[in-house]
Amino acid sequence: MGSIQLLFLLFFTVVIAGIVLFFYHKNQGIKKVHRQKLQWIHQSISIHENQIKSREEGLTNYNFLKFNLEESLWVQADIKIL
Repeated sequence: MGSIQLLFLLFFTVVIAGIVLFFYHKNQGIKKVHRQKLQWIHQSISIHENQIKSREEGLTNYNFLKFNLEESLWVQADIKIL
């Protein structure tokens, strides 16, 4: 009876270890994908921040009184507003 219990305990331990390793591997894969997505998001934010700064500088340097204000407010067909 002792050897059957030992075999059962060994089998149960191996199954549990296999399940733990399987989910550990899955978790590492999910974390890797998450890190890649975060890196892409941070790069996108950086690009958009640079665009905003560039546009703010352009608006700051643009003299609306010198140029015709009405001309500067014309709707531009190539810009699509959602």
